[in-house]
Order: sequence, then C-alpha cells, then structure tokens
Amino acid sequence: MVFEQNGLKGKTHSEQFASEVPFKEKTGFSFSASADFSSFPFTDSSSHASSSSAVSSPVSSPSISSLQVAAAVIFKERKIFAARRKENLSNGGLWEFPGGKLEKGETAPLALVRELQEELGFRAKVGKKLLSVCTPLEKERFLNLHVYAVKVMEERPLFLEAHDSFKWMDIKELSGLDFCPADKEVCRFLQEAFLSLTFPESAF
Repeated sequence: MVFEQNGLKGKTHSEQFASEVPFKEKTGFSFSASADFSSFPFTDSSSHASSSSAVSSPVSSPSISSLQVAAAVIFKERKIFAARRKENLSNGGLWEFPGGKLEKGETAPLALVRELQEELGFRAKVGKKLLSVCTPLEKERFLNLHVYAVKVMEERPLFLEAHDSFKWMDIKELSGLDFCPADKEVCRFLQEAFLSLTFPESAF
C-alpha cells in the first residue's frame, strides 16, 4: 500500500530513503514519507533488539546545525496517543507525539524505546518509519524529526515526566489540539493516511 501526499508518493520501506521525494512548503517545513506497511518488524523494549530491517543505521550525532529527534505515533486500534508538554519546558503547553533526542550512535527506534520508558513508563514496540519532518530552529539550526509507528503494552502512562496531560483520540480530534510546530506536520500526514480504511491496522 502506498499513500499519495499532495501528488507525492511515499516510497516503500525497502527502498532507499535517498530516493524519496521531499515535500517543501513556504513555511520552511519539509518531509518525506514511507507508507508501505505490508510487513512490520518491531524493536522490542524488553530486549532493545529486533530484526535488522526494523532498526536503521545510527543517525549521525547532532551537529551545531542539526538536532536529531525521534517521535512516536502510538496506536491503539484507531486511537492515537498525544501528550501535553509541561509549562516550564520548551514548547510548554503544546501537545506532541512523545519521544526525544537521539544520543550519540543511537538509532531512532532504540531512542524511542528508551525515551518512552523514561518519560512515560511505556514498554514500546517500535515499527516502521512513517515520515521525517525538517523544520528550522533559531540561528540557522534545524530540527530533524524521525517519526515511527509504535505499540505499547499499557493502557495509560505509569508516570508523566515531561508532560502534564495525555489523551487517546480519534484522528478527527487532532485538529482540535495545539501541537508543536513539527508535530503539526505529523498530524497532517496522519489525516491523509487515515483515508485508507486499512490504516493503521495494516501497519501491525
């Protein structure tokens, strides 16, 4: 299954990301999408290991011009998990798909397993990459957000380390929340993806 994004086709996971067609807007955002969920290997929090097809090569450590962050779109049937950042943090009061910065030499899937355990107490299974979003920060720096589909074992977080609220919501509810800038692009992608009657079930 391959989704069309405003006339741009998401490549299958088996194809090189370099061949994906970037999407750019006047806002400065860009993203590329991988949306073939015919097979869906996992990175399991219990062992921090998975098949080689699920775990990508380590992303280059963040440089002065680029911040590498992984984010999780957590699915429960056709519900999506989002959390609101605490007011005293950057982007405080805004909603996001949880995740965090990659440590040096760390892959994005393993970073998600670690971050979801540390911030929410979730035991995560990380699936296929959905998309990447690049957005400008201050002083000519950029945020590269690597977004993955995720399952968790728990019904609710065991604790909230960086957040003060959370919601499981239908796709239509996403537009009613004030998301962080890069996460707004993820919402847009998901709204397109949910036009398929088999999404997200086919992802798992």
